[in-house]
Amino acid sequence: MSQIDSILGLPIPNIDTIEGASAVVLATKEGTSPTFTGVAEAMSEPGTDVRIFGKPTTRPYRRMAVALARGPNALERARSAAKKISVITH
Repeated sequence: MSQIDSILGLPIPNIDTIEGASAVVLATKEGTSPTFTGVAEAMSEPGTDVRIFGKPTTRPYRRMAVALARGPNALERARSAAKKISVITH
């Protein structure tokens, strides 16, 4: 939209940037029907979120979820949140 505004000579709106980061949550062993612990604790800090992928099976090092953070120190906060989450397999 900003390109069209620029071509037409219209003012371009201010673009804000926000630091953001993600950290992966990995499975540690093979299994089925995974459940997750520590999600509420991981999301307790403002600006932090968790996305669970909903995969039906696990295997070592399979990406099962991601912790997201935005704002100051986003990378450290995303990594901290990811470490609080455990993948439990059945």
